[in-house]
Parts: sequence; structure tokens; C-alpha cells
Amino acid sequence: MQTHTYAGVGTIKSINPKLPAIEIDHEDIKGLMPAMQMQFHVKDKTLLEGLVPEDRITFTIENGVGGLNIVAIHKM
Repeated sequence: MQTHTYAGVGTIKSINPKLPAIEIDHEDIKGLMPAMQMQFHVKDKTLLEGLVPEDRITFTIENGVGGLNIVAIHKM
């Protein structure tokens, strides 16, 4: 299976550093899914450092063998 990456924009709703995962109320992710609020796994929990609920972010999500994983997060 080929890995694809997608860019997203949204607002953080909750953070779970133990999984690690992040819940995002996101806009349409072109080519992947419509706007919705959902939890995503994060490839590396260090990506969550310094983030808090209600932060506006841009993020990169990878869709590959392990399912959907966020591989980059940046505050807006």
C-alpha cells in the first residue's frame, strides 16, 4: 500500500499524550475527508508539546499501512 500525505487546518479539542492522539475539529481535508471533529493518532508524542485545546493549527496527516497518523503540527 502506498502512503499518501494530506494537509489539514483545524482547532484542537483535546490532547491525549498517552496514546498519543489529538482530537481536532478540522476543515475539509482535500482528497481525504469532509470537515468533522475526530481523533487522530500522532506519530510522535513530541509533536504535542506546547499545544493546548483551542489552538488553531495546520497539520500533515499520513494515510498508509498503519492507518491515519499525524506527522506534523504547526500553530497558526
